Amino acid sequence: MSDREDSPRFNIWPWVPVVLLTSMVGGLLYMAKIATDDPGFAVEQDYYQKAVAWDDHQAQSAENTRLGWNLTLETRTVGRDVQLVAKLTDDRGHALPNAKVRVDAFANARAGHIVSADLSTGPDGKLHGKLPLVRVGLWEFRFSAEQNGERFTQIIRQDVLRGDAT
Repeated sequence: MSDREDSPRFNIWPWVPVVLLTSMVGGLLYMAKIATDDPGFAVEQDYYQKAVAWDDHQAQSAENTRLGWNLTLETRTVGRDVQLVAKLTDDRGHALPNAKVRVDAFANARAGHIVSADLSTGPDGKLHGKLPLVRVGLWEFRFSAEQNGERFTQIIRQDVLRGDAT
C-alpha cells in the first residue's frame, strides 16, 4: 500500500452546503440589520390600535368640523431648533388664547424620530413652542387642542427650511 491510500483524504463536497447556507443566513441577517438601522424607515406608532379606533377618528373629524376651529402655523429654524408660532381661532376667527395645545411632529425623511412640545400663549396672543431640528424639509405637525372640555385636532404638513419663516 502506498502512503496515499493510508492517509484519510479531505473531501470538500460535504462542506459546500454548510458554507452556502451559512453565507446565506449571514447575508440575510446583515440585510435585516441594514433595514432596521435605516433612519428613514418608520412604522406608524400604535398603527393597529389606530385602525381599530377608526370610528373614533371619524367622530373626531366630525367634531373638528362642528367646532370650526382652525390652526395656522409659522415655523422658523434658529440654531438647532424649530421655533413654532401658531394661532388657534374659532369659527368666527377669534383667537382661543386659553386652549391647551400639544404638537407631535416629525420630518418626513426621519419619520421614526417624533418630537413633541406643549405650546404656550405668548404676549402677542399666539401660541409658541420649540422643537429640536431633526432635519430640514417636509414635516408633519399633529396638533391637539383642548378648551372647555372640547377637543380639536389638526394635521399640518409644511416645509421647514433653514433660517426661513414659512
